[in-house]
Amino acid sequence: MFCCAERETRKKEFSFILLGLENAGKTAFLKRLMTNEFEAPTPTKGFSTHKFTYDGLTITLADTSGKKERRPYWSEYLHDKDGLIWVIDSSDENRIEESQVELKILVDEVVGPTDLPLLVLCNKSDKQGLSPAAIEARLGLKKLKSKYYSVQGCSAFKGNGVIDGFDWLLGACQPKKK
Repeated sequence: MFCCAERETRKKEFSFILLGLENAGKTAFLKRLMTNEFEAPTPTKGFSTHKFTYDGLTITLADTSGKKERRPYWSEYLHDKDGLIWVIDSSDENRIEESQVELKILVDEVVGPTDLPLLVLCNKSDKQGLSPAAIEARLGLKKLKSKYYSVQGCSAFKGNGVIDGFDWLLGACQPKKK
C-alpha cells in the first residue's frame, strides 16, 4: 500500500488488461479482486470492462476471452493501458508452451520494448502444479523485450496472492522518484 503523503502526488486512476489462455482464471481473479469473494465465473465471450475502486484508486480492468479465435484481437485492447496482467493456469503443464508462445507474440511483437509493467499471475496455486519460478523459466520471461515484470503465485479460488500481485502492479505503475 502507499503512504498517504506519497499518494497526493501519485496517479489515482489506472487501466489494466487481463489476458491469458481460456480457463486460466482471468475472470475469477477479477471477481476476487473486486469483491474479495470467489464467484464461479462463466467464460468471457469477447471483451468486457469493469470499473471499481481499490484502496482509494479508480481501476478500470478489461477482461478478455482467451479462446484461440479471440487472441488476434488482444492487441486492439492494449492501447492506453497502464499494465498487463497475464494469467496462467499453473496446474495445467500441458498448456505452458502455448501460453509462452502467445505471451511472447504479445510482448515482443505487439507491445515492444516499453516500460509497461507485466504481472504474471500463476493462478490455481492451490492445486498441484508448477511453481512461479518454474513458470517464469518455462515462459522465458528473462528473454522478453519487456523487462519490467513480476511473477506471483495466486489462487483466485482461495484468494491467496491476489492482493500481493495487484499491489505490485500498482506500485510498478507509479512514477519513479528521482
